[in-house]
Amino acid sequence: MNVAPLLLAFMIGITRPTEGQQQQQQQQQQQQQRQLQSQKSCEIQEIHGRGVSSGYLTSPNYPYSYPSNQDCLFNITASANLVIHLTFTHFHLEGRMLHSNQCLNDYVIVTVVDRKGREHVGERFCGNQLPEPLHTMQNSVYIRFHSSHTNEYSGFRLRYQFLTEESIFEPASSYFDDDLRYLKYCGGHSNMKAFAGEIRSPGYPSFYPKNVTCNWLLRVGPGKKIYIHIQYLELSPTMGLLILF
Repeated sequence: MNVAPLLLAFMIGITRPTEGQQQQQQQQQQQQQRQLQSQKSCEIQEIHGRGVSSGYLTSPNYPYSYPSNQDCLFNITASANLVIHLTFTHFHLEGRMLHSNQCLNDYVIVTVVDRKGREHVGERFCGNQLPEPLHTMQNSVYIRFHSSHTNEYSGFRLRYQFLTEESIFEPASSYFDDDLRYLKYCGGHSNMKAFAGEIRSPGYPSFYPKNVTCNWLLRVGPGKKIYIHIQYLELSPTMGLLILF
């Protein structure tokens, strides 16, 4: 007797993920991809500029949270006849430690290398305040980004520019004193053809005005040096400051 084959069909219920679950899965996959990309990108990056140009560099994963335990180094080098200008357009790292007021966990350090190869290490930047633009007046810069194992933030975005030295002027001065007689003496730049000059605080030898920041840029030709001799200095011990850099 022929026995017809008996086919038993079992309906197995398949539960499809909801729209919210699908979005969550996609976000997890994107996060994993960003982490893999950041692990590959957080190595020594070499950036070379041959002419007047600009570009951007960012922390790993930017604009998303950077991963923990990162130590990134960006080496930026311009042609010998150019200088590097740095401007942070976004900056959000973990802030200073409460007990020491120092940037110990997450930070950015800018090191400027002069024409003789000497390294000038700058301060550590952290928190969410944009650092001031930096005219390095040199053609080589190291930028180090470090993150600890604690909190993660959106990181930073930095614009670098390769410029001719002649196109750089002194940083803008600020003058908020009501007495405007000395405004024109606040800030300026030197004449490259001059062999000597003199800088005076506004109002010297009388009192200088209040609430002012005056910037001067001294520049000489290739192969020459600048010698500064301070002949007289009398500033407020708490409110007056003279910085040479």
